[in-house]
Amino acid sequence: MGRPEACFLELVWSPGEAQADFGDVDIVLLGEEIRAHFFVLSFPFSNMGFAQVYLGETSECVCQGLVDVFGHVGGVPIRIVLDNATGAGRRIGRRVTEAELFSRARVHYGFEVTFANPNAGHEKGNVERKVAWVRQHLLTPTPVVDDLARYNATLLCRCEEADGRREHYERHVLQAELFERDRAALIALPATSFSCVRYATAVCDKRGDVTVDGGQRYHVLDDMAKRSAIVCYGATMISFADEGGTVVAETPRRFGHATNGPDPVSQLRLLSMRPGGWRNSATRLAVPTDVAAHMDALEASALCDLLSYMARWPQTSTLEEVGAAMSEVMDRTGRMHPHDVEMTLARMSGFGIGSAPDRGPDLSIYDGMLKGGVA
Repeated sequence: MGRPEACFLELVWSPGEAQADFGDVDIVLLGEEIRAHFFVLSFPFSNMGFAQVYLGETSECVCQGLVDVFGHVGGVPIRIVLDNATGAGRRIGRRVTEAELFSRARVHYGFEVTFANPNAGHEKGNVERKVAWVRQHLLTPTPVVDDLARYNATLLCRCEEADGRREHYERHVLQAELFERDRAALIALPATSFSCVRYATAVCDKRGDVTVDGGQRYHVLDDMAKRSAIVCYGATMISFADEGGTVVAETPRRFGHATNGPDPVSQLRLLSMRPGGWRNSATRLAVPTDVAAHMDALEASALCDLLSYMARWPQTSTLEEVGAAMSEVMDRTGRMHPHDVEMTLARMSGFGIGSAPDRGPDLSIYDGMLKGGVA
């Protein structure tokens, strides 16, 4: 006799239960096209779903996605069914191992969790279909993102609006109406918020850099050379603190195995003290060629001064914007004065290079008064 075909039990979902999973999506983030991931929490009873875009699928991303959706819907699901491959944990046979951060979040919010069996998509079929729907209807065409946090806040509202006006595929009423029953069954939010941050320690090298997260290198602080740093991993940011717990550096978190060289921004401060490394630095490769050529011709003292200014500018502008402003100043003035660059950066972030400044209020009445006229 042949092997019998697999049969699947049709599952019944109660209000307040949820499923969670990740999908992949291409986005344009700060002008660069990258492969990102989006977390989806769906409610099978109403068929409503909510998504958040991140650059990874770590436990920090899972927890941040849950916390943000909980806050948006105003409560916590009774039970969440998770994919076996998410950063929340893993199930091998009957044994379940939860990620430490996810375990703390589960206890904090009080929800139950079930990890689906491997290769058992039917156990969380609703969220798998929701991942495909979100990708097709809300993440197409390719999203262009400047601020991921702001984009995610908007995405939650878009999810509720778009999904809520759909008719349920079986019950033939608006999903928004059914979701009110989901909402009514949710656990109340706790009085205190949950910090989706994982902590570890790392030793800085002689440059004040640390290598973490699959080979990603970050500059902490020159003064932290050869010292131990506390690494604070978030869903979108990574920060570093000294032995006393004082945060000394914070930067957007990079995911995946590093294939790039040194961070050009982190090199700026060290270059301002050791300009001899300018010609072979990652920073030189990151600025426009006309700017690099101009800086190549500077005397050591002038190069130090300019690099010192450049080390400050990325605090409020990207290195790409700094390079563009420096190139613009050279085109317009034929020289490189730091104050001109700062003014250009301010115009770029304000009303733009090609636009005239706001004329402001009409002061001609005061001119008349000063000339002896009558107001």
